[in-house]
Amino acid sequence: MIKSIVLVNNYISDQLAYKSLQQNNIKDNEFILIKLRKFKSILESVNNKHNIYEIPISVKSTINLNNIFNLISLVKIFKKNIHNPKLESVYVCNNAHLFCNAAFQYKKIIKSKFKIKVLVEGTVNFEPGTGRSINLNKKIFYKLLSLFFNIPWRHLNDHITGSMNELTDEVISFSRTGLNAIESKIKVYKFDILKPKIEAKKNNLLIIHSPLNAIVGFSDKNYKKLCDSLKSWLLKQQHDKIYIKYHPNFKDIYLTEALSNFELFEWDGHLENNADILPAKQIISFHSASLLTLKMKRPDLSINAFGVDYYNKITNQEHTTGINKLYNSMDIAIIDIDKLSIE
Repeated sequence: MIKSIVLVNNYISDQLAYKSLQQNNIKDNEFILIKLRKFKSILESVNNKHNIYEIPISVKSTINLNNIFNLISLVKIFKKNIHNPKLESVYVCNNAHLFCNAAFQYKKIIKSKFKIKVLVEGTVNFEPGTGRSINLNKKIFYKLLSLFFNIPWRHLNDHITGSMNELTDEVISFSRTGLNAIESKIKVYKFDILKPKIEAKKNNLLIIHSPLNAIVGFSDKNYKKLCDSLKSWLLKQQHDKIYIKYHPNFKDIYLTEALSNFELFEWDGHLENNADILPAKQIISFHSASLLTLKMKRPDLSINAFGVDYYNKITNQEHTTGINKLYNSMDIAIIDIDKLSIE
């Protein structure tokens, strides 16, 4: 019997779901796992493969006929289980995705008793509602999909993560500090600490590529300034070796151009799965969930968040402190552009 539907979209939400399912004694064959992105889930190692689905939803993916047929099948499975009166919980990552949003709608429509549990996925959970939003094109896209598949979807005006929605019963996180959630609904789980298998040089630096221009409200022009500022900062530093980990899904002309005069060593390991064999002790990135993951798994690392002040300014978060409080509580160093005298 299926007791839970689990919707995850990255390493953080996946780990938190795993720990919550264990805590609530949900057995391996009692939940359905739906991966909203392509990544290796820890839940795949315990769940029956017949209850695991990976169907990323985007304009590009829905053009593919095979994806459409797979999505039709998944919608039927989702509907069947969401209407199950014995369903105990639905784990969601946000209130915008087709299935996550539908969980909120069904709970209200069919007056079901299942609990909605919001999984923290990264920095977005510590930003105000004005920080990120779903754009008009995505609203239209999801609405058309909902009509085509006959599954409810309605834009919700509360925080995009779903953490402040009145129908949310629990918000599962790795930290309370700076989190956008009602205090009484927060449940915290700690990540397991990894012991490094190799001793990387303290003066090596690993740059994690974080393409912020893919975020709504952060333009190519804004992102280029951030990349140029990173270049200016690097010129004033002295590192033995500089490694870079590129994002697997985005090509980046701005960062490539800014760092063209540096000798870079590309590192193609998986940040989460290979955190114990990182080639550097110093890590730097723009606004990125990877910084949070690495600090939780490897507290021995020196983690740096670059340009947080500029990101907050561009995304209208200058007067909010959630993400700054989180970074400070985790001992993640914040490197602000305005304090570097960079033009």
